[in-house]
Amino acid sequence: MKEKQIELKNITFSYEKNNVLSDITFDIEKGDYLGIIGPNGGGKTTLIKIILGLLLPQKGEVVIKGRCGYVPQKAAQDVAGFPATAREVIESGKGGFKKEVKNTEEIMKLTGTEKYKEKLISDLSGGERQRVFIAQALVSNPEILILDEPSAGVDVATQSDFYSFLKKINEKGVTIIFVSHDINIIAKEAKKVLCLGGEKICYGTPQETLTEKNIEKLYGREVNFFLHRH
Repeated sequence: MKEKQIELKNITFSYEKNNVLSDITFDIEKGDYLGIIGPNGGGKTTLIKIILGLLLPQKGEVVIKGRCGYVPQKAAQDVAGFPATAREVIESGKGGFKKEVKNTEEIMKLTGTEKYKEKLISDLSGGERQRVFIAQALVSNPEILILDEPSAGVDVATQSDFYSFLKKINEKGVTIIFVSHDINIIAKEAKKVLCLGGEKICYGTPQETLTEKNIEKLYGREVNFFLHRH
């Protein structure tokens, strides 16, 4: 049996009188590759922030075993005119973990960012920037990598390479949690799926969770998608 790396028990959260999450309970095992999907306002980003400790739930408990690296939503898009090279952005992720960090060259090789390490971050493509910010998160040697909409700003032509890159990181033993609006990406890439619509609609493998009944319950309507077989 795999080790539980993250445990969420009865998580409930509201913004003032707006209830966003209701009684969310599930576990994430070491080495999992979890995709979180759901409608706008369904609590996906809020749940990520609770896991990271950026928000405190009004009810419930979160247990984390391991350091987290985080790439927030639109991180790669908000760098217009930012006067730093890719290498400088990556090295800024070392923060207070300098005794435990990965070698910058090792991380750049793993993430494929060494070929544009001296370029300004603002001069890179969306996919290249996203790799830089993931490298920035990985340089502190996290056991868990959390990404909110990681393919935002990544053109369709390079999405396949981008997710192959994430799979390689997962195969190195890093637990990955990512949020996406794209059911097809979730179905193809994730080992586990959380369907979140204010409450936990379903949780399990793509084959178990991504059924027509669950998706209709999640979105209130039929949604066309293709279920890949892992």
